Amino acid sequence: MPIRALLLGVSAFAALPAFAQGSASSSEGLEDIVVTAQKRAQNLQDVPMSIVAVTGDALTQTGIVSIEGLNNKIPNAVIEPVGLFPGVASLSMRGVGVSGIESFADPQVAVYINGIYQARNVNALSSTVDVESIEVLRGPQGTLYGRNAFAGAISLRTTRPNMSETTGKAILTIGNYGRIDADFIGNVPLVEDRLAARLAVRTHNSDGFFKNHGVTANGTVDPNLEGRAIGRDQSLYVRPTLRFTPNDSWDITLFGEVFRGRGEAYNTGYAILSGSTMAGLGFPGRNPFGDASRGLPSDGSNPQYTGTNGGGQPADNDAWNLTADIAYTTDIGTIRALLNTNRATSHIWTDTDGTNVNAYSTVRWETYRATSAELQYVSDFSDKLNLIAGAFFLRDHYNTTQLSFTDFTLPFVPEFTIADPAQNPGYINNTGKRVTWAAYLQAEYNLTDKLALVLGGRYSWEKKYDVRGQNFVFSLTGLPRDTDFSEHPFSADESLVFGPAEQSWDSFSPRVGVNYHVNDDLMLFAFWQRAFKSGGFNANSSDLVAFNTPFGQERVDNYEAGFRSEWLDRKLRLNVNFFYSKFKGLQRSLVTPTPSSPNGVTTVNQNLADMKSYGVEAEILARPAERLTLFANIGWNNAEYTSYCADLDGAEATTTPANGRKVCGDITEVTTGDVTRYLVPTDFSDLRPIRAPKWDVTVGSTVDLPVSDSGTLEWNSSINYRSGMFVQLLNVPYSWRRPMATLDTSLRWEPENGVYDVSLWVKNLTNRIDILNYLPVGNLFASYHITPPRTFGATVSLKF
Repeated sequence: MPIRALLLGVSAFAALPAFAQGSASSSEGLEDIVVTAQKRAQNLQDVPMSIVAVTGDALTQTGIVSIEGLNNKIPNAVIEPVGLFPGVASLSMRGVGVSGIESFADPQVAVYINGIYQARNVNALSSTVDVESIEVLRGPQGTLYGRNAFAGAISLRTTRPNMSETTGKAILTIGNYGRIDADFIGNVPLVEDRLAARLAVRTHNSDGFFKNHGVTANGTVDPNLEGRAIGRDQSLYVRPTLRFTPNDSWDITLFGEVFRGRGEAYNTGYAILSGSTMAGLGFPGRNPFGDASRGLPSDGSNPQYTGTNGGGQPADNDAWNLTADIAYTTDIGTIRALLNTNRATSHIWTDTDGTNVNAYSTVRWETYRATSAELQYVSDFSDKLNLIAGAFFLRDHYNTTQLSFTDFTLPFVPEFTIADPAQNPGYINNTGKRVTWAAYLQAEYNLTDKLALVLGGRYSWEKKYDVRGQNFVFSLTGLPRDTDFSEHPFSADESLVFGPAEQSWDSFSPRVGVNYHVNDDLMLFAFWQRAFKSGGFNANSSDLVAFNTPFGQERVDNYEAGFRSEWLDRKLRLNVNFFYSKFKGLQRSLVTPTPSSPNGVTTVNQNLADMKSYGVEAEILARPAERLTLFANIGWNNAEYTSYCADLDGAEATTTPANGRKVCGDITEVTTGDVTRYLVPTDFSDLRPIRAPKWDVTVGSTVDLPVSDSGTLEWNSSINYRSGMFVQLLNVPYSWRRPMATLDTSLRWEPENGVYDVSLWVKNLTNRIDILNYLPVGNLFASYHITPPRTFGATVSLKF
């Protein structure tokens, strides 16, 4: 029960004050929190939106190395990895999000790093080394953040160089599962108050959460495999930064980023489907979690044991980034230019079947390039009016090539390789380009000393073009076996290549709101905001009809009202907001007729579903004693489809829908040869949106314990309760995640001189594990991963 979890956390445990948006260092009361959610530095209490800010120190002290670590810290925000492919984010807010890996699929939660929009979920789980703050903005952010901030936005800011002080810090983290992280941060003024440089480096190493069960094709256990670690993860992240302030007007910062990731892509589930192909070949189904929503019990198997035959195969991610942040301040405002160019490549071999034999594996090569520019103008003209205006431009280009190897015959092949002419993998190749620009303006006008009117709008235009695709078996491509697939070659037979296709969309996202300052400690606000998510193409489809049928953009109208308040001489902070969102035209798949398919149908994404999401979010921060800080972050969200009409199971011999559902549209006949079947649009509005827990509550405190005159001991703990949710779009059996309560705690020692500090931390202390994601692959097997198990370690920081 959420109330029981809330009381437990308030009475016994605590979380970092940074996660609670405050600090316990001042005896006068809670400190101000400065955020830049509205493109300007503001006190959090003056920002009329649902926002949680996290400091860089809090990330370090709790062993968080990427944005993923914020999961279970921000109510109504589910921040998780996809699972099968390393570095890919699954981001959802208030029950809306996308977990796909394809570059042609746009995210529904926007990620910004130093003001630069990250156009893909891939590599969105950015490193948190030397981070100044992370701001999580829940709810649609259409006016200031634009395209694909459909459900919310995450903004990460790294630390700028200090212009007058030479500093350095070395951080070492050692944890279970073979984790060893080493950070170095150095800052050097090159010309005092004019030019400074900063360097941040992180190396990350982990053996992964899983062990090999050792089961082979004949059902015996191979002692050479049993107990081997699965899921190794190694990365190097380097960020050089140069800052130049020639005078009081100019502030120019150049950020460089280089990322190199090496790991292992694997599947932790196999043959969960009863009667599946893998079960028929001697691999029994595994069901470690069961499905409480359907009364299906667990079989008692260990979810951290799996199989893989992909050892030594690459799972490589490489990226580089160059950003220029150029600001010029005048008497009438600040003009800022944000310029970025970036490139990312990946080569990932995934052992998809999750067994110690070669039955199903995929290998992907991907290349992504992007250039973006944003010009901003922020001004406080007077006590009456302030403005935020800007223009945004993005051009990007992706190429994806994938081979899919399958062989479900005995004996299994010893190796999947394109060099073997007897193997004929599926070959998917798609590419596309995009150009988008936008102009936005938001004005806040003070009608009285207390009442302000906010008006804003953003016009966006986008074109996706030169979209081409190919999806056939390799033998039809005519490509040689020694092809360099990192070059993303298409077949020389033009009849096998779909496209080029193009489509453009435009949208206007207005915002209307009012802010009312009752006094210095209480602000009321209400607003309406519209936002959209881009349309696109089914770029990796194997059918021409599906490929040539674009899907349109999604739209949301979001209504919010709330208050920001401080009480008891700033010893209690209470921020509450209520929201109601109406989503129109959500992109979902359906089965549709096609003359080019042997069975007469194909699957295509279209704008099929409408949804509503409403609830409340509250942040409570209290300082009842000088060395004690308590907090509670509470989220309650009810997300449900109001319309979802589609045929999802293909052409059938009957016109009666399965499972007692109702017909909700016109029935279509599909004739292939002498056989007539029917596509029956069926009402699926009873499905629950994925990753949409109704309750998401985090509570806790921080206690400072002085140890004589030698230093300070700080104890931080938090407990998060998250109610049950589905992790698969169609709510199929075994895709239900049970309610979970997760406890984190840390103990930090810092001597009086502050030269070093030591933190001991534990995340998921009670080792609650459940299903992370679930993907049935036909009648072959099902892919699943697990939520992170208990991790613990020590972090030592040395300043010099």
